[in-house]
Amino acid sequence: MPFDVQFDTPASAGGLARVVFDSLKATPHTVPVPLQILRGSPNEHWTAAEHCEPVEHGPVSGHADGHWLFGQLVVNDLLGEQLEQRVAAAYAELYQAIDALGYPHMLRVWNYMSCINQGAGDSEVYKRFCVGRAQGIAQRVRGSGYPAATAIGGADDANALYISFVAGKQAGEALENPRQVSAYHYPRQYGPRSPSFARGYVVTSGGQRVLLASGTASVAGHETKWPGDVAAQIGESVINLRELVAAADGDFANTRPILRVYLRDAGDLEATERALEPLLPSGASYVLLRGDICRSDLLVEIDGVFHLPLLGGEAVEHGE
Repeated sequence: MPFDVQFDTPASAGGLARVVFDSLKATPHTVPVPLQILRGSPNEHWTAAEHCEPVEHGPVSGHADGHWLFGQLVVNDLLGEQLEQRVAAAYAELYQAIDALGYPHMLRVWNYMSCINQGAGDSEVYKRFCVGRAQGIAQRVRGSGYPAATAIGGADDANALYISFVAGKQAGEALENPRQVSAYHYPRQYGPRSPSFARGYVVTSGGQRVLLASGTASVAGHETKWPGDVAAQIGESVINLRELVAAADGDFANTRPILRVYLRDAGDLEATERALEPLLPSGASYVLLRGDICRSDLLVEIDGVFHLPLLGGEAVEHGE
């Protein structure tokens, strides 16, 4: 079966990964997310399909179960003139590691970086990050082969980039949202290199299908919608998630999503919960985190894992 995700799992539980929110410290057993918790569990547990073993290749470490690898890499001293080169080197190392460890298909990546909106125009940290990421993966992946991804700002004092990822023995299916321009086709106004990610990624194994949804915000086409209105941005973001689930032949009401919700302004917490709760399907669970969104006019972003029905005629094991 594919991995599953749960909140509030005991720290002693085994699995692919124990993600720890509001943490800066990476260890062999924990994956840090350096963002303040506003509401929800401090832990997110990724279960394994089979017995897990620790793995390591260069600066990349994690756990693997013979089907899936959950890994991490921390880039220190991120900010400065060498930002693009540091990001490019980190991404080249990520892909070298998954190849060497035998999990060559990158499925899902999270990027948490200091000062994501710092700088004007093409000098903004996020735009420079996109340049570095594109350089780092240029020889390995492009177009429809991009993984799902999230990029959020936080832990500004840390001066670091925290990358975590899921890779697999077998490929799944990259997915796009029909009401949004693919991020890798964004026009020049969003930076010298378009963001290198798919809107989502579907994996199938053991009679189950899972959608790994990228960071999803209030964007239609390629433009920000509802600037300054957090409730309306939440509504637009959920519409985009619904469209993504539909593109994966899923029923949003029955997906039991596990979500990370990123909020630019902690003062919008109550308004966010009031707007979000009625829009979520039964069985949904989420953690609310204080984080800066990649565009300064975006107030909220959502990513997560959605459970999908197995399609008729689909093999029980996907390429296994």
